[in-house]
Amino acid sequence: MDGRRKIVVIAPLLAPADTKSGGRIHLILKALGDIGNEVEVISLVSSRDMYLLHTIDKVKYIFFSRMAHNKNQILKKIISKFRIYLSVFLFCFFRLNRKSVVVFFPNCDFRLLLLCICQIGRAH
Repeated sequence: MDGRRKIVVIAPLLAPADTKSGGRIHLILKALGDIGNEVEVISLVSSRDMYLLHTIDKVKYIFFSRMAHNKNQILKKIISKFRIYLSVFLFCFFRLNRKSVVVFFPNCDFRLLLLCICQIGRAH
């Protein structure tokens, strides 16, 4: 049996250097990626630039929404947050398997529901 796994961190991170804890998470995932694991960070916030996928040091940062240019539109922010949560649910349900390890950082608003979805999808 191959010891390589897919490691997914679900966190409200913009980039690896946006916070001290984000930098630590990036270094840990970089080390896990260097030994052959597939590592991804699923962000619970909107991307500040036009790209929804960033790869830095073999660590994939996946965003499901772009930040609205007009910050005064509350409805767009609510729709964007709903879209992010729905996309994360679908990602966990369809793209994770038995070799997947899911880590929630620091904790998510919907952590219990995601744990149930990951269990149904057979992720650890």
